[in-house]
Amino acid sequence: MRIDNPRRFETINAHYDVECPGLTEEKLKECLEATEKACPLIQSLNVKMNLTFTLNK
Repeated sequence: MRIDNPRRFETINAHYDVECPGLTEEKLKECLEATEKACPLIQSLNVKMNLTFTLNK
């Protein structure tokens, strides 16, 4: 099957597994939101990002 035009991502799911003593879920969430806003790669792709995380204490 041949695709004549380039296809693009519409949604990207990223899951972070984080271990950091003393880090709260709220602070981690803030950091990931800031990353999503400031990351040039995410911005250049112009896609919906689903960022999830597991905080292992």
